[in-house]
Amino acid sequence: MKVLQINDSLIGGGAEVVFRYTSELLKKAGYDVKSFYHSKFLIHSIGYIYSFKSCFRLKKVIEDFQPDVIHFHNFHHLLSPSVLYAIKKLKKRLGFKVFMTVHDYHLICTNNGCIHWKKAEPINCESCQGKKFYKGLFYKCDHRGILFSFMKFLQHFIAYNFFKLQNVIDTFICPSNFLKNKLEISLPQNKLHVLNNPAFGLAHNLDEITAAAKVIQQKYESVFLGRISIEKGLHRFLEETYSKEKFGNVAIIGDGPKKYKKMLEGIVQKRHLEKNVFFLGPKDHLEALSYLYNAKRLIFPSIWYENCPLTILEAIYLKKEIFHYGIGAADEISSLDRKEISEEKYLEGLLKLYPQEVKQKAKVCLEKTS
Repeated sequence: MKVLQINDSLIGGGAEVVFRYTSELLKKAGYDVKSFYHSKFLIHSIGYIYSFKSCFRLKKVIEDFQPDVIHFHNFHHLLSPSVLYAIKKLKKRLGFKVFMTVHDYHLICTNNGCIHWKKAEPINCESCQGKKFYKGLFYKCDHRGILFSFMKFLQHFIAYNFFKLQNVIDTFICPSNFLKNKLEISLPQNKLHVLNNPAFGLAHNLDEITAAAKVIQQKYESVFLGRISIEKGLHRFLEETYSKEKFGNVAIIGDGPKKYKKMLEGIVQKRHLEKNVFFLGPKDHLEALSYLYNAKRLIFPSIWYENCPLTILEAIYLKKEIFHYGIGAADEISSLDRKEISEEKYLEGLLKLYPQEVKQKAKVCLEKTS
């Protein structure tokens, strides 16, 4: 059985982790898996709306590989929705099924985070969901300005409102009920299925994390891991929520825009928290997890509609407390336990969603690997 996995890029954030590990799990289960992704990180404006190169490349890969299942992750940043047009042309002739793990909200919103910007502040927004897509013209949906906001609107309008390319997808895999509920406004309910992402790799790397944690001399009671940007809510946490009695010393691990980091440093100085809050900069994944391993809790103060944050899954696996504001799917995902975020449960759930002929193969593969 052949599965073609597609994503914007190989390296990056949470979607890229899910893309890589899903491919590896399917390979271990005995599937013939091929990965397709964009090789560059910069594209021109026309390519953002419709990439002829991505369309041509994907058509060739599909015709050569002849997949039984095509499984999308992200594609709207680099590959562009043209990849959906490519498979629309080939789907009827070749008979494959199309799946998509939905990592954000770009199918229903011109901003993939359901955000518009008021000056420099991100505002959670649902104004253009459903058939109100035109409202995207009246908001600043990209923090970089009106031109970028218009480009996002144009891509969304052409792909999903004019050509309705989302209809080529047979099954949408939602990593949280929160995301599924948002998608139900614009997509058929019978195509939407919830399957939580697992804590990828932790079961195999726990010994390495434990060993790395022993080397670290300075320990912190609370740890933040991730991109240091305004939608992650650190300014709100430091300004309104933090107290030494409740959170102890805090390590902030990650990187982000210099302007925002300066703002955070200003808050720390204003509240005289220099001996309690520490900016450690970016760390590799293993080292970052070793700090979390030594801590009591994860700080997750995100103020946008998070879908299924991998950082929370990692904290669950390491049995840490999780602080969050209950926005998006943070509360839902935090309530999961270790068994619910295992790789085995994820693979079993994924294969149940695949078409009947794939399920027969899956049964044999799972028996071999068990």
